[in-house]
Amino acid sequence: MCTIAKRIASLTRANDTICRIGGDEFVIVINDIAEASLVHSLGLRILESLKKPLEIMDNTILMGASMGIAVFPDNGDSWENIIKAADETMYKVKKSGKNGVGLCKNYY
Repeated sequence: MCTIAKRIASLTRANDTICRIGGDEFVIVINDIAEASLVHSLGLRILESLKKPLEIMDNTILMGASMGIAVFPDNGDSWENIIKAADETMYKVKKSGKNGVGLCKNYY
């Protein structure tokens, strides 16, 4: 997971927060962003970075990712609601074929 975190960190800003919340799930908190589309673009760049082969003990591992993006306050008024919105969006991406980035629609 350290390699994955480093790949993500290389694409984010120093004041962004990256958290591994369990297993293969990460949360990225991005402050001061002008438009949700910019976060979507970041998600696509992260996805491309994660698709690069990973070498572990003479084995090549291919990865992918499904991401859900939620924006405060459009998609929730609390940490719990934002996580829930992003999680639901991620599962929609998984159902539609995986390896993608979904931007949550407004809930309110």
